[in-house]
Amino acid sequence: MPEHRTQQKNLRLALLDEEQQRRIYLEHMKEDFPSSELKPLEMIERGIAEGYYRFLGLLDHEEIIGYACLIDVKDACLIDYLAVIPERRSSGAGSEMLRLLGNWLKDKEYVIIEVELPDSGRDEDEAALRKRRMEFYLRNGILDTGIDARCFGVDFRILEAGSHGPHHRKDVIRNYETLYRHILPETLFRDNIHTD
Repeated sequence: MPEHRTQQKNLRLALLDEEQQRRIYLEHMKEDFPSSELKPLEMIERGIAEGYYRFLGLLDHEEIIGYACLIDVKDACLIDYLAVIPERRSSGAGSEMLRLLGNWLKDKEYVIIEVELPDSGRDEDEAALRKRRMEFYLRNGILDTGIDARCFGVDFRILEAGSHGPHHRKDVIRNYETLYRHILPETLFRDNIHTD
């Protein structure tokens, strides 16, 4: 099982087994992400079985303190979900996870992240949370492409990570759409994935 370690802390990334994936999904992902943004567990499991979805845990020794889910197709990757468990937030674990992911994905030409647009929050609290998420990524060296997307009714800004960017706008859009075309039937893609 591949894993990546860091020299600065006892944190490492590792692929999670089926039982760990299910536990993280039920205990954390359902709380960490709105239902409108959360893929069904069956869809994630199918992607893992078909080899294009990765479910990683951020481990402190053997304790899972965060997770990252990746859609991985050829030379492009979408960081589908990324979170640290509530008890370990604001500890630097999220920034460390991004650094470890950078090592994990160093051979990928395109590393794409979706972040909800702050202005599209339902209320001030949600808008403030979305703004903090955006600032977290930008503070950690992730690039704002300026590209907006609507994915299943949710408005996102497309960000780009990795050492190979920044890429031309049309190339980011093409790879973003390729990732979704890989996991969605064409009719679902056409009806639900839109970029500006």
